[in-house]
Amino acid sequence: YACRKTLADSRPRIRGRFARNDEIEKASQNKWTYAGGDEGDEEDDNWTNILEALSANLNFP
Repeated sequence: YACRKTLADSRPRIRGRFARNDEIEKASQNKWTYAGGDEGDEEDDNWTNILEALSANLNFP
């Protein structure tokens, strides 16, 4: 049991499931392309909308 557990713990996972070699390559490529995108402005707008919604909810009795 200990040997199998050690091997399982060391295997790469994607969303909690064991990943195949080709899935690992795809996931690493997607991670880098996402990090280099221009989503910063969109993310700022999302946070602004969230904060406005929260502040509107706090003003009600």
